[in-house]
Amino acid sequence: MRAVKERAERDAQQYTYELKKLQRALDHQSHLKAFVATISAGEEDDTSQRRIDGGAGEQRGPEQTLATYRASVSHLTEMSGEESVEVLVTNYLQAENDNYTLFTYISDLNNEKHSWFRFADGGGPRGFLKNLPLERGREREREREEEWLA
Repeated sequence: MRAVKERAERDAQQYTYELKKLQRALDHQSHLKAFVATISAGEEDDTSQRRIDGGAGEQRGPEQTLATYRASVSHLTEMSGEESVEVLVTNYLQAENDNYTLFTYISDLNNEKHSWFRFADGGGPRGFLKNLPLERGREREREREEEWLA
């Protein structure tokens, strides 16, 4: 009877875990769709503005490109509070390097975790737990209880 209850508890925990995982995936999808819709709306606005300005295929001159670059730089300096473009570039490159380092570290940890699970007799997390001394002791205790009840 106890084994059935434990099995039911494990199944309920697994169901709850999978439900939360699916809910997270669903939330992520809805946020992604909203983001794509926002981006698409912005592109449509840009396209309609280009049509008003004189056509979508019209090439911009060097003066217009330079003005756009200057506006972008002034916007970046205003947002960051940093006046030097060199410092902005240095900070950006440093942040990108830090992000890449963290990404690599997390990927390595994830790969190591998966290799441990494969190592555990191909049983995944449950196989790994069965090999722990504490879990083996609990398993022996359950076997003794079943023998005693029989």
